[in-house]
Amino acid sequence: MEHKNAYSANGNIYFDTKTVNDYGVISKQSPQQLNLHRLDIGPNKKNQEDIMLWNCSEDFGFSWQGDFGEGVPWWHIQDTTVAFENFGTHYDIHGGAKELVYPHHEAHLAQYKALTGLENPVKLWMHVGLVLSNGEKMSKSLGNMVLSREVVEKYGQNLLRLYIFSTHYRNEINYKEDDLRDKKSLLEKIYNTRNKTSDNTSSVISNLINEFLISFEDDFNSPKALEIIDKICTLVLQGEKISLQDFEKITGVLGLSV
Repeated sequence: MEHKNAYSANGNIYFDTKTVNDYGVISKQSPQQLNLHRLDIGPNKKNQEDIMLWNCSEDFGFSWQGDFGEGVPWWHIQDTTVAFENFGTHYDIHGGAKELVYPHHEAHLAQYKALTGLENPVKLWMHVGLVLSNGEKMSKSLGNMVLSREVVEKYGQNLLRLYIFSTHYRNEINYKEDDLRDKKSLLEKIYNTRNKTSDNTSSVISNLINEFLISFEDDFNSPKALEIIDKICTLVLQGEKISLQDFEKITGVLGLSV
């Protein structure tokens, strides 16, 4: 409020999105596109895309007494407060599902810029695809949730990891148990390779290990990494050499317990 990033309207406090540079940069939206959204609808807002910080106008059965009246901190500022409390003025990675890009993460970045005075308080934004069930988002209301702990109890964490890594993190996964079970052949190949480790690693395998590691630098290309580890295992089982240290390096990157 003191720095004119926020204002009062109809008893609520709103963030003025026009006061920060590049609002819309995460969701790649122009000012004209942003103006088409109707967020936190209320009278006397300066801009349609302005986001609520403090809600004094609705009764949720609970509230807090603040400097601007009795109300509730709105969800964007809640997460920003948690991040600021734990990570300070800047931090490396902020992630979440793709559906959070706008308005939640866009609002978070704008608030962080205003609070810190920094143009890039978060180094990297990563957004993951959703896990679907029969083409629909998993939710309690639809009763189509598959819990990871139940999958791990039935199949083990290694198989679940291989299944998840077989899809790029930005893409959606339409969960099918048959697709999960299909990864058993690769997992068994990895286990068999563990029993074939040597004192050293051949040049052919060393080159593939380097490709494997580079694939993660390419926007965390885990499907490519799995293709390479499959090839490594095939060659080792055919007679090429890999040391136990190198084998544990590549399986460790995937978090596999072998």
